[in-house]
Amino acid sequence: NGTAIESEIPAILDIISAGQHRLDALDPQIHTLQTTLAQLVRGRADTVGFFRQHRAIIFASTCTPGAALRHLSLVGPRFGRGQPPWHLGHICRSWRHIARSFPALW
Repeated sequence: NGTAIESEIPAILDIISAGQHRLDALDPQIHTLQTTLAQLVRGRADTVGFFRQHRAIIFASTCTPGAALRHLSLVGPRFGRGQPPWHLGHICRSWRHIARSFPALW
């Protein structure tokens, strides 16, 4: 904080120079890490979006009312004689229950 003695000035200049070199080395590393972090944040956002889309598909299929499932199964592909709609019962437990309890399918 005081005035430097003339003999100390070269040492102080060396300290300042070394500090500047450290800063010059750190800045590109910081930039690289910031770029990597931005890529990771974008990747996370993409993954969250993908996850939400697929979760919505599952949610919609598990929460579809039985009446709507019955209607869909009636307007879907027709089954020939001797070909009961067993595949509907393989989708999930609720579809199996609906398929078994809906005589119009059989």
